Amino acid sequence: MIAFLCATPYQIFNVVNIKLSMYADEPADLYLLNFATDLLSYRESLQSSGLFENIYMIDDFNNPSTNLVISLCLKRHYPTKDLLTQKVYTALFVTCMGFCNTIFYSFLSRNNPDLSLYYYDEGIGIYTTPILNFSTKLNIFFLLTGFKNYANYINCLYLYLPDARTTNLNYPTQKISPVKSSSLIDQLRKVFTVPTEKSHYDTAKFIFLDQAFKKQIGLNIDYPLLLDQLTQNTSPQDWLIKAHPTRLKTDPEYSAVTSKFNIQASNDIPWEILLLNIKNIENKVFISVNSTACVTAKMIYDKEPTVILLYKLIPEYMHRFKSSLKEIDQFFSLVRASYREPSKFFIPNNYKELQHFLQSI
Repeated sequence: MIAFLCATPYQIFNVVNIKLSMYADEPADLYLLNFATDLLSYRESLQSSGLFENIYMIDDFNNPSTNLVISLCLKRHYPTKDLLTQKVYTALFVTCMGFCNTIFYSFLSRNNPDLSLYYYDEGIGIYTTPILNFSTKLNIFFLLTGFKNYANYINCLYLYLPDARTTNLNYPTQKISPVKSSSLIDQLRKVFTVPTEKSHYDTAKFIFLDQAFKKQIGLNIDYPLLLDQLTQNTSPQDWLIKAHPTRLKTDPEYSAVTSKFNIQASNDIPWEILLLNIKNIENKVFISVNSTACVTAKMIYDKEPTVILLYKLIPEYMHRFKSSLKEIDQFFSLVRASYREPSKFFIPNNYKELQHFLQSI
């Protein structure tokens, strides 16, 4: 029996994909951690899918800080600890959850000394950022209390594009196959209750994938000016703005363009699932500053829309991320190299190059 940890809808998507495509006959439990977003709405459809023996809602990590983890390590009893000490698994699948991974792996490995630990794809982070290692003080605390830093025990990374890694090269990898089979797609649709009506994206040629830089990291980008540059030689009716999940349609950053563009507000369905409803996806143009939403069609479905990434045109971005630009450039270069038609993947160095490319498509 195996177990999966999830804390976001995209993680649920990847777990369902891995389970169906690689462990279809293996009994599995699913742990839904509620610290990042409320996953309760997915529980019923996941239970109806029959994919998992048990589905557990975990509320012990509502604020996974250092102090909370130390408190949980020292506590004699609490619901998650009492549950995990009774479980027998051969493998545990985790992803970008830091402390939570250590708690789960430490408890489970006590009764399961041969437990394998697998880290699954969760986006650009695993490709460009080293897997989190805790401070020396916290590692000493773990050692003294019998806990284990999960990063030291990872057996394998499960990735859509293993060759696109710029870091974490010391770990073995297992490629997650692209989602292609109709039965797998049907199952994903059921879990995420994808609407079957005509997609808002069908009539748009250009889809701008928003990123909430100001809200998340305090980085101000003049979106109205950027969109004006982008649309100089195209009709606004050919464009659709896909709002970031954290952003409201009335966000002041877009107030100047709401009457000009169709702004598609965020909803509870992950972008990776919405892609299933976009017709002729390889004829679309996905544009963003550097959102991995632009590359998930390739990574997950092996579909190749035209992609334009704008980060080199934005001085504020280049300054903020100057220490990691090499890894970001390398990652997107490797994704571009995976395209059957690399010319469809474009990163302009200036606005003249951008306008020339837009006119060519």
